[in-house]
Amino acid sequence: MEKKIDSDHIAENEFLNLVAGVKKGDEASMKRVIEMFEEDMKILSKYIPMPKEDALQSMKLELIALIKNSSLTEEEEE
Repeated sequence: MEKKIDSDHIAENEFLNLVAGVKKGDEASMKRVIEMFEEDMKILSKYIPMPKEDALQSMKLELIALIKNSSLTEEEEE
């Protein structure tokens, strides 16, 4: 049986470009990154003791904050 290819699977360099866009405040990049993780967030929200929409919003905000506060490479830090 063939493995199903995940439609949200993207190349690492494309993901890094999205991360760089998020760090620069690009809303399209933010939206795409959130879309990539949204299904997982919906599943995880079932285990967080708060209303589902609040849990989803909190996870989205934390994801964006995590990306914005991360460093991509040593070159970026210079």
